[in-house]
Amino acid sequence: MTRHVKTPVFLFITVFLSAIMLSGCIIHVGASTAKADYQIGDDYSTVNKSLTIDEGKTVGDVSAVNGSLTVKDNVSAEDISGVNGSVSIGKNVFAESATTVNGRLRAQSNFVVAENVSSVNGGIFLNPNSTVGGKLETVNGQIDLDGVHVKKDIVSVSGNIHLSGNTHVEGNIVYQWNKGNSNYNNRLPLLKISESVKLDGNIILERPVDLVLKDESLNSKVIRNY
Repeated sequence: MTRHVKTPVFLFITVFLSAIMLSGCIIHVGASTAKADYQIGDDYSTVNKSLTIDEGKTVGDVSAVNGSLTVKDNVSAEDISGVNGSVSIGKNVFAESATTVNGRLRAQSNFVVAENVSSVNGGIFLNPNSTVGGKLETVNGQIDLDGVHVKKDIVSVSGNIHLSGNTHVEGNIVYQWNKGNSNYNNRLPLLKISESVKLDGNIILERPVDLVLKDESLNSKVIRNY
C-alpha cells in the first residue's frame, strides 16, 4: 500500500480554477439574486456568487467558487463541485461525481453518485438510502454517513468518521499516513462505527486513530501499519 496521500482533489482544484479563469463564465440557474450571464451547453458555474439548480433539472457539470451551491430535489447532473463554499444537495439527486474543497457537502436522502465523492477540508454528510458507487475520500474533513451504501473504500487522513444506521461499506476503511506530518501526538481522528453498520472489508490504519467500535467483532478487521 502506498504511503502517500492521494491527490485527485488537489488536481481538481488546479484544473477547475484554470478553466474558470480562462472561460470567465458566471452561470446562475434559478438563482433569485442574479440571472444567467453566459451558458455553454448544460454546464453551469459561478465565481463569487451563489448558484442554485432548480428542482427537476437535468444538467451537465455544476460548480461554484467562493459561493454556495444548492442543488434542489430530483436533479440529475454530471459533476457537482464547490470551492470555498457549502454544497447543499436535495432529495433524489443523481450525479456522476461530487467534490468539495473547503466547504461542507451535505446531501439529503436518496443521493446517488455513480463514481467518487471527495473533499479536502470540508465535511461530507450523507443521509439514508444514498449510494456512492466509487470511493468516498477526504483529507481533513469529517465523514458522517447514516444509512449509506459505499461500494468501494472510505479514505481519510485526519478527519473523524462516523458510520451509523444501516450503512454498508463494501470496501475498506483506510486512514492514510501523511508524509508531511509524522507527529501524531496531536488530536487523533475518531472512527466511530455503530453496531448496525456492515463492513465487508478491513479497517486499515497507517496512523494512530481513536476507535469506537460498537460491534466488537470489528476489532478482528483492524490492521495497523504504523
